[in-house]
Amino acid sequence: MSDINPSLIMKNYQEGKSDKSEAMSGLISIIRDYKNLEYNVESLKILNELNIPDEDYFKVLESLLFTHGYFRHHSNNIFLYTRQIVLEELSEKFPAMTIEVLGEYLEFIRMGPSPEYLVVIDHIWWAKGNKLSLLKTGLYNLLKESIEKYEGEGVVRDEAVMLALIELYWCEEVRKLNYQGDIYGYQVDHYCDYRVNSNGHIIGLYVSAHSDPLQLFSIIDNIDRLKYFEELMLAGCSMRAIPESIINLNKLSFIDFNGNNLEKIPSFIEGLTNLRHLDLSYNKIEKIPETIGNLKNLELLNLIWNKIKEIPKSIKHLKNLRTAWLRDNEIEVIPEEIGKLTSLEDLGLDINKLKEIPESIRNLGSLKQLDYFLTKIKELEKKI
Repeated sequence: MSDINPSLIMKNYQEGKSDKSEAMSGLISIIRDYKNLEYNVESLKILNELNIPDEDYFKVLESLLFTHGYFRHHSNNIFLYTRQIVLEELSEKFPAMTIEVLGEYLEFIRMGPSPEYLVVIDHIWWAKGNKLSLLKTGLYNLLKESIEKYEGEGVVRDEAVMLALIELYWCEEVRKLNYQGDIYGYQVDHYCDYRVNSNGHIIGLYVSAHSDPLQLFSIIDNIDRLKYFEELMLAGCSMRAIPESIINLNKLSFIDFNGNNLEKIPSFIEGLTNLRHLDLSYNKIEKIPETIGNLKNLELLNLIWNKIKEIPKSIKHLKNLRTAWLRDNEIEVIPEEIGKLTSLEDLGLDINKLKEIPESIRNLGSLKQLDYFLTKIKELEKKI
């Protein structure tokens, strides 16, 4: 059986072997397969050449734009590039109709968040291409009230837009946090808070207890646009993996991803060299990567209530580490290298499978607090 491709579909249509409806159906099926970019580009070109009535052509493009496969395909470059082409075609041929539909979707979202419609709206705003300027203008007008509210709080335009988009996810405003102290220990009692610096750039975003991780995709996928970001909390959000885009936030000093479903600490975290606070407590992490030793500025490491079995020797490089909370894990051995942590003041080892502590523990001259309750450690006093 020969390969079904756009040229063959067009040939069969021209020879009368299929009608326009069958040709359209075949081309749409090829596009939605998202396996061959060349086929997708050709299929969209042929659709444009079939002289479909405007109303029908708009419905075809709309159906391709709001396909219900985003979360299955969102990392597929063919899918994303195809959506870009569809957006440009809609912007050029049907700007007014598209903006009207977007308005309807926004009202629908406000009644109850729909992740698929949200990511399309988000994609329109961040997509590149001059042809999309009309759609972006229309989208801005639809979100104008929210955007102006955040601008009024001192946030620069693009970042105010992002807050307006995030607001759609929760159907509730993102609250400005005026707290000026160290954010660690501050109780965030709102779905989503943010902090902004004197130049209008967002430096902190604090999301708490959101049950649907799919609705965090927009935040995560576009987080690297916030170049001034210093603090990020995504707590209790059912997140299964730390997004790689986070490494672009080279100013990041504070991460709190407690209470998620994380199973590992990715090796690329070593790129966050300004990180001072890392809280990954209450997850399902089994291993600490050797690359953690590259976080030379780290002062606090909270890994309480995970499934960690061992501590890497590279921990010796964390010369600025003052607090290490490792309680409620499955750790059996602490490496001798821990004695290199001369700044360490607080070490929590409660509820692990430890039987002994290395002799090098004597070298921790700054240590003020050492907890080892419910372990099998004996005669610890002789070592310190």
